[in-house]
Amino acid sequence: KGKPTREPAPKLPEAMISLSFQGVRILNAIARLDLPALQDSLGPTGRHEVYHMFVRLLDYCGSRQQGGLMKPDKMNEETQLLHETLILLGFYCLENPENQKIMTYGGGQTLLVKVTALPLHYFMITSGQCILFPTIL
Repeated sequence: KGKPTREPAPKLPEAMISLSFQGVRILNAIARLDLPALQDSLGPTGRHEVYHMFVRLLDYCGSRQQGGLMKPDKMNEETQLLHETLILLGFYCLENPENQKIMTYGGGQTLLVKVTALPLHYFMITSGQCILFPTIL
């Protein structure tokens, strides 16, 4: 019996993955320039939409993970999108108790459960820890 295997989600078109990746990167750039502006624009009025965006991105990218962490120039687009999504989630929650509630929101699996269910290399290898731990903490 054992642990159920996780079927990879059907691959999305390259254009959709690329646009998603660029969109999340832009949001991360905004967060680096003006964190309160990003948090306010994604904040209370759009919390449900933001929650569903994070859930879909984590579910899709998490199901498409291959093996261990790779060098940045060798990563597939889903892995890059997952990393940018984790960084954005960290920015969204950073020092904002109201936004931090998103981590435990939702029926079924919360975002916190999804993040902590990522492959083991995010917890064991330094390059994975650098991506994941700031978001969890």
